[in-house]
Amino acid sequence: STRLAGIQSGEYDIAYQLPFNNYQQLLETDLQVAPSLAGDMILQYNTREGLMSDNKMRHAANAALNIDDILTASLVEPEIDRAGANLMEENNVQWHTTAGEENYNLNDPDLAKQLLEEAGYDGETVKIVTTRDYQHYYDSSVVIQQQLEQIGMNVELEVYDWPTLTDLVKDDSAWHMRVNGFTFQADPTTMLYLDSAYSGVAEDEQLISGMKGIEMAETEEEARAVWEELQEYIWTDFLPATKLGSYSHLYVLAEDVEGFVYSNGSIYWNVSKSN
Repeated sequence: STRLAGIQSGEYDIAYQLPFNNYQQLLETDLQVAPSLAGDMILQYNTREGLMSDNKMRHAANAALNIDDILTASLVEPEIDRAGANLMEENNVQWHTTAGEENYNLNDPDLAKQLLEEAGYDGETVKIVTTRDYQHYYDSSVVIQQQLEQIGMNVELEVYDWPTLTDLVKDDSAWHMRVNGFTFQADPTTMLYLDSAYSGVAEDEQLISGMKGIEMAETEEEARAVWEELQEYIWTDFLPATKLGSYSHLYVLAEDVEGFVYSNGSIYWNVSKSN
C-alpha cells in the first residue's frame, strides 16, 4: 500500500511488486506500467514424508486442479500470467519442451477420486502451508484447498508470515503442500524443487540420474534429449510438484523515468529521469 501510494503521489520514481489487482487502475494513469516475467508459480508436494509422499496422492491432487481458475484468482490479469506445462521458459530455446503436457491442467475430478481410492486415502488431514506476504501464493492456496475438498480431501490451510514459513518447511513432518515461486533458471540442473537437497524433495534415482546425464552430455543436443525425457518422467511419474503457471512482477515507473530494464531482478544502470 505504501509503494502504491508513493508511486501515485510522485514520492517514488519506481515501485516494484505492486498488487496484481491494481493493474487496471494503474493503466488509467500516466505512469509506466511494466509487468515483468519473473518466474514460475509451483504447487510443491512434500515427497519426503507424510501423505503426499504417496505417488497416487500427488497424482490425485494434480488431476483435481483447474489451473485456469487458480491463475485467475491469484494473478488476476492475462498479461500477468502464462499457463503451460513447460518447466523451462519458451525463450530458453535450448531447454524448452512441452513433454508431459497431457498431464497439465487435467481438471478431472473423477480421475482424482479414483486415484484417491487407489491410494487408500481415508480422510486424513492434508496441510497446505502458505503466507499472505505474497498474496498470489495465498490466493492460489485458497482455490487449491477448495478444489481438493471437492474430490473428498480433508484440507487444512495454515497461514504464516514468510520467515516462519521458510523455517517451518525444513521440518518434513510439518506440511504436505505449499505454493511457492521460483525464478527462471539457465538450465534444469539448478531448479530447486527438483533438487533432493531442497526442503520436501525426496531422492529419486531416475531424476538424479537424469540430471547427471545432462551434466555429462557431450553435446547440447544430447543434453536436451535427456531433459525432454526427464520432463516427461516428472509429469507422468515422479511429480514432485505441479507447475501452475509463469507469473510477472508488476513494476510501475514515473512518467519521466527512462532506461529501466528487468531481467530476473531490477537493473538500474543507466536509469535516468528526463525532467
